[in-house]
Parts: sequence; structure tokens; C-alpha cells
Amino acid sequence: SAWFYCALVFMRHPEDPSPLLATGLWRGRIIDQPRGENGFGYDPHFLLPQLNKTSAELPARRKNQLSHRGQAANALAAALAQLNAAHGGIAGAQDNEAPKRFEVANLG
Repeated sequence: SAWFYCALVFMRHPEDPSPLLATGLWRGRIIDQPRGENGFGYDPHFLLPQLNKTSAELPARRKNQLSHRGQAANALAAALAQLNAAHGGIAGAQDNEAPKRFEVANLG
């Protein structure tokens, strides 16, 4: 088994004691024979069992929806929207609040 992990942090200022943390985890498996022409690095070797395709076989738009980076970016966007709704904007959050962590569902 293999996975890619991404963590994104949003800080309102350099001393922000309560940054937003968003993560994405993309599970798959490593295969010996490369498949696909898209992507880079390990993409031709990173098999997504539920799709029976490597990440290099996916169109860029689909890969961006499924990938660890896409998951983390979507989670951060949702966290920012939630924070805006709850506090009347990012600046409305209190500096002494505990860090907020927004996880996304793992694939696979």
C-alpha cells in the first residue's frame, strides 16, 4: 500500500496561534510497470485500485479532484467558508482559539 499526503496551513498573520489546518490523504498501491502518460514522478506507478488506473492515466481535472492536494485544497476552502460564516470573516476569529483541523474522507 502507498499514499500521498498533503497538509495546507492558513495563517492570518505570522504569529497566528490558531491557524487552519487542512489535510488530504490519497491511498493507492505501487505497481512495477508504469502506466499512463499524464502527471509526473510516481504517477505512472501509483495505482488507484477502486478505478483500476494509475494517477498518470487520469485526466488532469479528475486527478485534481481525487488527489491529496485536491482534497486538502477543498478542505481548506470549506474551512475558510465555515470560519467566515461563524465569525463574520477571517479577521473576526479570536487569536486565542485552538487550531481548527478539517479532515477529508480517505479514498480507498
